[in-house]
Amino acid sequence: MNIKAVVRNFFNLFLLIILSSGLYGQNEEEILPADSLELVAKMDSIAQNKAQSDDEKSVLDHEVIYDAVDSMYFDLTKNEAYLYGEAMVKYGDITLTAYKIAYNFDNYSVVAEGGLDTAGNVIGTPSFKQKKESFEAKKITYNFETEKGYIQEVRTEIADAYVHAKVSKKQPNNAVHIKGGFFTTCDKPKPHFGFKTTKMIVIPDDKVVTGPGYLVFFNKIPIPIGLPFAMIPDQNKKASGIIMPTYGDAVSTKQGFYLRNGGYYWAVNDYFHTAIKGSIYANGSWGLTSESNYIARYKFSGNLNLIYEDFIIGGKEDINSGATQSKSFNVTWRHTQDSKASQYSSFNSNVNFVSGGGYRNNVNSSTEDYINKNLSSNISYRYIIPNSPFNLSLSTQLSQVLDPNSTTVNSTNDLTLPKLTFNMKRIDLPLSFLKKNRLGKKKWYEKIGMTYTLNAENRLKYNQAQLDTTAITSSNFEELFNVKNGLK
Repeated sequence: MNIKAVVRNFFNLFLLIILSSGLYGQNEEEILPADSLELVAKMDSIAQNKAQSDDEKSVLDHEVIYDAVDSMYFDLTKNEAYLYGEAMVKYGDITLTAYKIAYNFDNYSVVAEGGLDTAGNVIGTPSFKQKKESFEAKKITYNFETEKGYIQEVRTEIADAYVHAKVSKKQPNNAVHIKGGFFTTCDKPKPHFGFKTTKMIVIPDDKVVTGPGYLVFFNKIPIPIGLPFAMIPDQNKKASGIIMPTYGDAVSTKQGFYLRNGGYYWAVNDYFHTAIKGSIYANGSWGLTSESNYIARYKFSGNLNLIYEDFIIGGKEDINSGATQSKSFNVTWRHTQDSKASQYSSFNSNVNFVSGGGYRNNVNSSTEDYINKNLSSNISYRYIIPNSPFNLSLSTQLSQVLDPNSTTVNSTNDLTLPKLTFNMKRIDLPLSFLKKNRLGKKKWYEKIGMTYTLNAENRLKYNQAQLDTTAITSSNFEELFNVKNGLK
């Protein structure tokens, strides 16, 4: 063996080991490029976030999921993640979206805000959704551990209305405490009218309770109509509360500014509730409405609506020069007895009655009011006498024939009060004793039977317009009413 060759190979191997040791002994920063450092940092942060998520499981009930379209940035010194562009954070049944969201891994809180596009328009408005509840705001701060939130300039929908708030706090029971609240039925981002209050509490699926407040129009003009407090129900659940009126200006009828159909909704119980509403106009016109509904399961159900209106068409100062004043009264009653309620008796009603000169007043009248030429009402009661062939029927009927060329209720009414019918079903006469042999076919006299019907009614015919303008006395009764009655 060549000794020189062995020494040379050993020296080369030793030199390779020394160089290799020196290479791997250097700092990573000296051998890795800048791009690689960023990759390592991200990998370290991801590993740290995973470890943080493992810690969260011992505090939070659900996993926090976050995502963004544009970019995500992790600040390891603050232990926070910043999401940009269609950012989303999901925790259980809570979904929070915005243009940008900051999530803190230490205290489990998020801060969501909108952004601006190149034209300066707001994009990615923060949105909060939890089950049926959802709202948008300028800025949302929420803590997943405490379930509390701080919200700025929020707008949310409650039943058929909207709540605007400058500052609000969301509580763990989902109730929202509001400072500087505005309640309205206007769906515009800047509502035209509403109820402005210093403080408010929104209880989802229940009601809205406010402190002292007053009506405002065009979001600036206060109206001297105030309340020390208000309780406004979520109509999905039958709870009592105030009904906000609509407003406008009746230019065509010269009635001026109006507040229409404002009042109070009273939920007495699960079986009866009613709404009392009123309307007022600047020229002195006014109206009242009562709408009631009732039900007794397996017994009966129905509704009763009463409307009274005193309208001036034209300016109040023009009463003596062209303006007209009309009063009207309307009754609508529907009552239906359940077929399971009784096998012997039944009571039903279908009433649609109008009176006065304001039925067609160009204000609250519908197209149907002008088309209808006939109105009919009926109230009926029927009774079957148990274990007998007899039954009794009582009814009251009213037929109103309206004048199609008149804007008032100039009608000819035909009232039947009462109408009585007494029936006996067919019964066979007991003549079988005349037959000597009771076997075989029936004889002709065994087929003899009898039935009975009694009809009695009292009918009055009169003109509605005459009754509205004439006092009824004993001397003019026969002149006003054409009375007919009979029995057969």
